Amino acid sequence: MTIHAHLNEQGQQIFGNIFPDGLVPVLWVTAREIEIDKGKAWAYMVDWDAMTPVQRGMMIKYLAESFKAAEHTVENHILSKGLPLRVIFVSSIHIPSRFL
Repeated sequence: MTIHAHLNEQGQQIFGNIFPDGLVPVLWVTAREIEIDKGKAWAYMVDWDAMTPVQRGMMIKYLAESFKAAEHTVENHILSKGLPLRVIFVSSIHIPSRFL
């Protein structure tokens, strides 16, 4: 059973080609504070293993282009640190009824 974050309009504009249904698999129902370039932000951690290989490839490519980094560098960073999804891109969290 996978927990999903539902992308809001802004999130859908950015990540809609990777998650056309607007649902991003996440590890936890709660956001956590993370360190980013400009300070701190709240984010959900994406469940990398629940993404399809195509989605993973698209995400790596998008991030590599956005941060002007090599794709293998981006992938290694994701595998070692995880992939955050900032709360500003999420409208709600979907918890499977089996978890309730």
